[in-house]
Amino acid sequence: MLDVHSPFGAQLFLAPMAGVTDLAYRLFMKELGAEVLCSELISAEGYVHGSRRTKEMMAIHEDEKPAGVQIFGSKAESMCAIATYAQDNGASFVDINCGCPVPKVTKSGAGSAMLKKLDDMQILLSALRQALTIPLSIKIRTGWDEESKQAHEIVKIAADCGVDWVSIHGRTREMGYSGKCDWAYLEEVRKQSPLPIIGNGDLWTASQAVSKLKTFPAVMVGRPVLANPLYFLQVQEQLGNQTIHTPSLAELCTRYYNIVQEHVHPKVRLTKCKKMFIWFSTGYQGKGTFRKSLYEHKGSEEEVLQLACEYFEIAKKSNNHNFENFLGNGHG
Repeated sequence: MLDVHSPFGAQLFLAPMAGVTDLAYRLFMKELGAEVLCSELISAEGYVHGSRRTKEMMAIHEDEKPAGVQIFGSKAESMCAIATYAQDNGASFVDINCGCPVPKVTKSGAGSAMLKKLDDMQILLSALRQALTIPLSIKIRTGWDEESKQAHEIVKIAADCGVDWVSIHGRTREMGYSGKCDWAYLEEVRKQSPLPIIGNGDLWTASQAVSKLKTFPAVMVGRPVLANPLYFLQVQEQLGNQTIHTPSLAELCTRYYNIVQEHVHPKVRLTKCKKMFIWFSTGYQGKGTFRKSLYEHKGSEEEVLQLACEYFEIAKKSNNHNFENFLGNGHG
């Protein structure tokens, strides 16, 4: 096994997720055991066209570091411009999204479309490495489809360009989020890679993450954390890093609500709280009635918090829940 060390000496990475990993959620996850955080994917073209919202999404708080900004695009000039802005405004690293399968991203040659244009990827990564002094990483999939799995080659290109680590979601672009994550393939890539490989995909339980950490320097987790906000703390405890106080879900709802009040625009606070509390109910009895009540509630976020706390104070876990069905259409 090659002697590669985990970035920042960390083992637990929160996956960047569109519409989820904003500043409030990242600060929330930092308190709950996540070690390295990253923004949701951000458009380089949005930045160069002067989008105020794009700059707001790139804000990094001192309390969340190490935290990076994930960007996507296919034009080196635009990508270097947004990357240097991120660097100048507090990002601990810049991550390049080369894995997003969504058509509105791939049709411009960005996201997982980069997996089909390795020459262009090399040019882009070389330009970014010259433009930055902070760490540079990429997040990829195993390939565009089963016939073109080429993570080995991409990792070599990344290493030659001076990239610091590679995160790999163990599915092809064609698979989307269907099927199973190919951890055997990820293991093959890891064994031959001169760079740290961060494994990502289908780590539905803390025990599964701990198992992968026996060979991988770090793991990246997305969907499972949305369904189980205590996930990273449970991993930390199983690793023997700390004995955790396990807050109740009512306490977690209250804490998330308070962070949202401080860091989220008033117009979207209610939506953020509803979405998160609904995800927290995954695996609990009576979640259908609870979710319906939140969807239909027209009152304030304070009232939504009260509904959530009342539900979680009496709700019991289901005995036959399968987390693998959770958000089957997307997220890391």
